[in-house]
Amino acid sequence: MIHENNFSLKHDINSNCLGIIGCCRQNFIDNKYNYINNNIGNFHSTKEIITLLEYMISNNIINDDTKYVFQKPMFSKKNLEYSNEFKSYINNTKIFLIEISSMKTYKYKNLYVHHVLYDTPDILGFSKDIKEKIIKKEQEFDEIEKDIIKIKNILKDKKIIIVTHIKPPKDILFKNNRYNCDSINKRFKLIEYLKNICSKLNISCIDPVDEISKKGYNICELVKKNDNYLHYNFLGEKIMREIYKEYIFLKDDIKSNIKIYCIFHNKLSNELVKYNKNIVNFFGVNEDIKKIIPESLSNFDIIYEYKLTKYDKFFQECGYNESSAIIHIGINNLHTNSEFIGFCQYDNVINYNIDYKKNSCYYIRCGFNHITDNSLPLNLFFNKYNSFFKTNHNLESLINLCKIKIGDNYGIPLLSTFIIHTSIYNELYKFWTIFMYDIFYICKIENNSIPKHHRHIGGIMERIFGITLILNEKLNDFIKIDSININTKKFNYQHSNGDDGDGYKTSKHIIQKYTNHEKILLC
Repeated sequence: MIHENNFSLKHDINSNCLGIIGCCRQNFIDNKYNYINNNIGNFHSTKEIITLLEYMISNNIINDDTKYVFQKPMFSKKNLEYSNEFKSYINNTKIFLIEISSMKTYKYKNLYVHHVLYDTPDILGFSKDIKEKIIKKEQEFDEIEKDIIKIKNILKDKKIIIVTHIKPPKDILFKNNRYNCDSINKRFKLIEYLKNICSKLNISCIDPVDEISKKGYNICELVKKNDNYLHYNFLGEKIMREIYKEYIFLKDDIKSNIKIYCIFHNKLSNELVKYNKNIVNFFGVNEDIKKIIPESLSNFDIIYEYKLTKYDKFFQECGYNESSAIIHIGINNLHTNSEFIGFCQYDNVINYNIDYKKNSCYYIRCGFNHITDNSLPLNLFFNKYNSFFKTNHNLESLINLCKIKIGDNYGIPLLSTFIIHTSIYNELYKFWTIFMYDIFYICKIENNSIPKHHRHIGGIMERIFGITLILNEKLNDFIKIDSININTKKFNYQHSNGDDGDGYKTSKHIIQKYTNHEKILLC
């Protein structure tokens, strides 16, 4: 709705899964992704970005003040009319690409405002004395870090990519005094600080000059002349568009088709370089085992389970092994930006180049245990499963579904490498997490027929994954996919004196440590 003294924003909110927040350097990105920059304005500092996000979510700025705060209403001299579309936009956007390019802040009426209100108030039509009422300040680095954490908390489970300013080549700085100034030096420091803090907070960070150099270009070729390295030229925009695509899979729906997590605990093989780094992330578990990563895999993203925001060491110390990774990925919302999610291990290269369907489960092998195997807590499982999913399954229904979905070979299915639709994983990982806690006592303490060796509980979970996937009513087809066995399992167990982990029990002090363990909270 448009009023005479206001302007409103028109946008297909539901189609926008990528949000751009930054200065005019980001204006070259397609309009349908530049909703904020095109309609509310440009932003430079973390304080401005927080002001924007809080306003869009909670309407905490009165209409009359919006023309002092945001660039677009500032230029048009018309108030910005708040709409519930703003909050919907934040809720529906899956990925935010946020440029942070300045440490300077400008505060007016207790609100952080765009710098032009301070720089050129008279040109904008504001009274000249407004400049005297604006507090100009330069942020400290620790303040910026706190702001980034706040931005991350505001956006919750959204994927965030931080983009830095452009840094001029150092040889240019030394040869040309025009660039050898305090502001450029501060720009360098801010860029390096942002890269460090993003690494610390597990946030993707794009340093444009570093990425450009990887493609064989010099930044001098890609910026406008005599522009103090502020803006890209046409070729620069083209190259940056390619870089952004690599980071965020810039398709119409911004959602990458699939994300595979390759789980490892010790060493990775050079043969894994066959994977596409945009599809496969390596996922390291067990902080007590040294990680050995070959140089050939240095361009891949490597996530360490024990560095995640939400992490429970209980699962690794008690022998759950890769099962721990499969649930921690969900607990930390790492699955939300892909349509399909898959899990594999370091000793196989799987073929993921297939036409995925929502109602299918893709796997490389499906082992079976006899249906009456006493080493599995099946009675406990069916009680917990039926209670959680409000079903009425039992051994008979499991046998029938195995026949229907997999074929003649049936029993208790074992699936440790599989690919499923993210919506199905989102339902299952919560049950898996609860069940993993529930089986601790029966598998580690109670005197029963279940083997007590350390890693048996992890083997149980491989079978629980298989059973729950078979029982899931949304999965109709189970499709075997090709893989290459790279035979590194023995290579990966040298840290345990060559033993594969089956020959020893979990230490008594570990069991005692976790007997009354507090469970990690699920959102």
